[in-house]
Amino acid sequence: MGLTNHQAISRLANVTTAKELRELIRELDTSGISGTTLLWSGTAGEYDVNLQNKIYAQELSESLQKHHKGFRTLSTTEAGKFLDLSADSPNFNQQLYDKINLIFENDQQQIQDFLYGKVDPNTKNGFLLVSGMISRRSSSAKQKVM
Repeated sequence: MGLTNHQAISRLANVTTAKELRELIRELDTSGISGTTLLWSGTAGEYDVNLQNKIYAQELSESLQKHHKGFRTLSTTEAGKFLDLSADSPNFNQQLYDKINLIFENDQQQIQDFLYGKVDPNTKNGFLLVSGMISRRSSSAKQKVM
């Protein structure tokens, strides 16, 4: 079993480099109580006549989890709680947000690359060249469930 959110937060004070932060994130627990993990990314589709209103995959997966037993999302795991950087979330991890900005000196592109991976701008679909920490933890959760 990996680290809990609280254990990771307490160890975060000693992290000073991106490498140390990666190692800490890799130690987070991705197990859960339900059997099927819903991994999400981007949009799941559009609706209305002009296809301008998007259906976000995160909202769809969280709704499925809330209303149907047997589903979980990464956000309900200890890793997901630690990695919660959504400013409007009640579980927003201010300590992680501050640490990432300190390590990457507020360079938003480096932060995006660290968390979500680097995208190849030369491909039509923008395929990832290097997986970020969030997608790596998602892959770990998927492997443990299957």
